[in-house]
Amino acid sequence: MFGQDRAEIRRFYQSTWEKAQKGLPLEPLEQMLSQVIAIHPEYHGSLSHVHDIHKDFTPDDGESNPFLHMGLHMAVLEQLSVDRPIGIRQAYQALLSRVQDEHQTQ
Repeated sequence: MFGQDRAEIRRFYQSTWEKAQKGLPLEPLEQMLSQVIAIHPEYHGSLSHVHDIHKDFTPDDGESNPFLHMGLHMAVLEQLSVDRPIGIRQAYQALLSRVQDEHQTQ
């Protein structure tokens, strides 16, 4: 998706959510990300606070890293979109049919 610049990645998350909230057109990657963000209302606050771009989320703080969590969803969705590794889409569908919840399955 991007390089290693944590602030740039987080700004992309924030700007994507802002565009989605305003009903502005989204690029395909932004559409995927906005769907991930939408199922995580607990992280919407972090997306509206500019200071969270530079915040270190550590277990000592008692909170999870929203950007890492949503990034893992994005990685899974990207793998599913291209079926790489081969067979992941089929395995995902099989698990989804048992779990019946896309968020939990991811």
